[in-house]
Amino acid sequence: MDFFAGKPLTPEKLTRIFGEAGLAAAPMDGADPAGSEGAGDTGMLDYLAGHGGGGLPGQIERYIAILEACMVEIPRAFASGDFASVRRSAHAIAGHACLVEADALASCAGELDAAALEGDTPGVRALMDRLRMEADRVIAALAKKALEGRSEGPPQ
Repeated sequence: MDFFAGKPLTPEKLTRIFGEAGLAAAPMDGADPAGSEGAGDTGMLDYLAGHGGGGLPGQIERYIAILEACMVEIPRAFASGDFASVRRSAHAIAGHACLVEADALASCAGELDAAALEGDTPGVRALMDRLRMEADRVIAALAKKALEGRSEGPPQ
């Protein structure tokens, strides 16, 4: 039987789907209260870490690498007048931000996507600066979480 879960995927949605399929979902412990640090919940990254190399720190490193690649692409695309690429990268950032409940980053990326769609050059320029600030906050919060994960060592 097929099951459907809309984006963003959350641990709760996956648990529900596994339950409907008669499968047991592994418990997830990764909630990190939101606040000024940027990333509110790493539960999805915790879940993904159980299915890839490097555990949670490795998953965070991959997440940050993807986020940084998009952050590099946006000013490059903007400088060449390629608003379609600005939109693609902004959309990717918004989706990634939802994975860690980085609402301010997701909101800013959505605004950038809309400004690029409208061809609003001054708006895109201003939003790129704000997006960089929000991305830096999320990256710092996740890097801190990765360091904490490394200091705790592998799960017993």
